[in-house]
Amino acid sequence: MPPNQTVYNRIALISGIFLGLFLLGRLALWFVYQPVFTELGFIETLMAFMHGIRFDAAITITFLGIPFLFMMLPHKWFSSRIWQGLIHWYAYIVLIGFIFLTIGDLIYFGFVQRHAGPEVTLMTGDMELMLDMLLNEHRLPLIIFSVSAIIGAILWSKLFTSTITIPHRKLPRYGMIVVMFLAVIIVGRGGLQYKPARISDAFLSGSTASGYLTLNGPFAIFHSARGTRPVVKTFM
Repeated sequence: MPPNQTVYNRIALISGIFLGLFLLGRLALWFVYQPVFTELGFIETLMAFMHGIRFDAAITITFLGIPFLFMMLPHKWFSSRIWQGLIHWYAYIVLIGFIFLTIGDLIYFGFVQRHAGPEVTLMTGDMELMLDMLLNEHRLPLIIFSVSAIIGAILWSKLFTSTITIPHRKLPRYGMIVVMFLAVIIVGRGGLQYKPARISDAFLSGSTASGYLTLNGPFAIFHSARGTRPVVKTFM
């Protein structure tokens, strides 16, 4: 990596890492549960992978869009190593969370042949039970994941040790911020359609297998949790 890196290259690098994660997750889903996707031909499988980028980018920008905008502000403090470091480590925490959800969703898919959804909200209602399961029944995978996260943090810190070069002229920079702001809205919504992308949009082709391959775990879990409302119970 060069000693200096523009803020645009830095945003592209972080985005590429997240999209790479989702690509690996989709490949693992397709490979591990091959019988579920045998009905899909080569073209249908390729289209599912291509269409999935829309949902991958949407969930990524949902969590990183605003930090990306702050990275571009043409003021000295926002280009400081401290501020940029905060954004980089926030992105890493989100990345680890996405990896955790992707792995969990991949395992869950083997039980019910679909992505995790509203049941995640129900499970998190009993955090004591969930923690007990993690610490006892899945202790070894949790240790491996934790050690991997620590190693990943070391690699992440080395990846972003270079300084960011900031354009001196503010007018072009503000123009790029406006462009980035519009891109965050469009990508975060999943396109230019009237309503933001939803889970059901992955199944517009009419194929259930194609829809499952198109979706990623974090997108399905996040939007299922958002759409789940607690039932108001009136007891007699």
